[in-house]
Formats: sequence, structure tokens, C-alpha cells
Amino acid sequence: MSTKPARNHHFVPQCLLKHFADESGMLWEYDTELGKTEHKNKRDVAVIRDFYATGEDGGEIDYETLEGVLQRVESEAAPVIEYLLAHKRQIAVSSIVKFLFFVAVQYVRTPALMRRLKALCEPEAKKQELLDELSVSLRESLSRAGVFPEQIDEMVTKAREDAGKCMAAKDAVKRAALRQAETVMDELIKLSWAFLDVPDGEPGLLLGDHPVLLQDARPDEVPLGPLGLRNPYLQIIVPISRRMMAIGGYDVKCSYGNWPGVSDSINDLTLCFANRFIYGSGRSEKTLARAIRVRLGDFFCTSDAFVS
Repeated sequence: MSTKPARNHHFVPQCLLKHFADESGMLWEYDTELGKTEHKNKRDVAVIRDFYATGEDGGEIDYETLEGVLQRVESEAAPVIEYLLAHKRQIAVSSIVKFLFFVAVQYVRTPALMRRLKALCEPEAKKQELLDELSVSLRESLSRAGVFPEQIDEMVTKAREDAGKCMAAKDAVKRAALRQAETVMDELIKLSWAFLDVPDGEPGLLLGDHPVLLQDARPDEVPLGPLGLRNPYLQIIVPISRRMMAIGGYDVKCSYGNWPGVSDSINDLTLCFANRFIYGSGRSEKTLARAIRVRLGDFFCTSDAFVS
């Protein structure tokens, strides 16, 4: 007897969400658009039905192929994350590579990026009118991610070509987004990475619906430049539990230890990058109010790369 395909597709995987939930697997979802919080099981957050399905515009719908690729990436990375959290010591290079590929895929798979490519999903009559606008938006996103100009030209051209093929336009959007993971991975492996704990007594980390965070860590006297993956002062931060984060950068020293006094600033960065939702282990009206203020622009956000 054949089993039904899984159709509830998580754009933030449960292998990450579970480390922000309480002992019963529950967490608080902060909705900055509606200004409310809800207590939910980790299975029921960061999920959109059929989000990675292909073939929607004609023919048989494939619910499993892209979702299966993502699940394989997650299954490779999940034991690495568990090991880091349990042992907090040096891990093999092969394990680091698995974790970094997970980060690269997570960087490009969220609704924030998909929305930037939505013009390819419009009906044919509207598509040509919107393609120029799409190209500008896509070029901007890729440029801020540090992609080389010739690669940008190639990727934008490919996105246009995909739209004209028999493949459904929505399929082209998803595949174009996920193709960027390899480009992102090429840059991530050039960085040094540390895995650092939030010390006891400091606020726990939040997780956003766009979990891979970028910040410019250049000295105050150096003028700000484009925040992308090739920025020499770039720091990439990924909260992987309530008490641990991964941080990569050209000036980061590979280490395992504590990073005191930064949890509030990391949480502000999470609030800044969030497309709509933030996830935490406890209810906090203060956190929700802070998230809404970030959404309204009261805090300075260092980048809008891949975030609308």
C-alpha cells in the first residue's frame, strides 16, 4: 500500500526548530504582521503546504522531489548539530562541510527569497511586463550576496530561460532559488567558523523564519560597504539552539566556547532579518513589541539581502 506524500513543507526544518522548543516540543510563534503570539508544536510552524511541490501549472504534481532533496540535506546536517550541542568540541572537516551546505541551502530556501522571484509565477500575459522588474530585483539580491557579475548575468538569463520552457513557471522559481545554494556554499567554505554558547544567565536566542543572519563587523572608522558574502568584514551568524550559535567570517577564530554579552544584539539581528515570524521557547510581549519596532524600521538593519 502506497503512502501519501508529505505535503506540509517546512522552510525552516524541524531539526533546527526543536532546539528552540521546550521539553514538550512546543514553542511560541511571534507574528509581526498580525502583532500576536501563538503557542504551537514545532511541527506546525515555519510550514507551508506544498511549498516545494513542482508541476503545479500542468500535469501531475510532484510533492516529493524537491522536498526529498531538502530532507537529505537536513538528515546529513542534523547529527552534526546534535554533536556540536552535546560535545562542544572540534569536529571533522567532513562534518563542517555538511553543516555549511545545510546553511547554504537554508539561506536560499525561505519565502523571503521566493517572493523576490514571484514575477516568474505570473500568467504569461503579465510575465513579460514583470521580467525586467524581476531581473533588477534578482540582480540586487545576488549582488548583495557577493556573487560575481558574470555569474549574475548567467543566473538571471537562466531564470528567464526556465520561465519559457515547458517546466511550470513556479518550478523555475524554486529551482532557480535552490541553484544559488552552490554559489553560496563556495563562499561559506572560505570562512573560518566558531560555535559559541550564550552564557548562563543571559537571554536565550530566538530563531527567525530567515535564520541565516549577515552583519558587517568592520571597525567604526572604516566606511560601510556592500554587505555580501565577499565582504571582508562579513560575519554570518546562525542560531542553532537557544544557547548556541555558529558564526563564520574571514576574521573569526575557529573555536568552541562562550560569547558573552551578545545575545540581545543577535536577537535584534534575527528580528531584523525575519520575513514575518520569530520563534522562541517562552512567551514575551517585550519580544513581540521589539519585533514590531524592527519591522517598522525603528532599529537600524545592516542588510536586506534576500529579505523583503
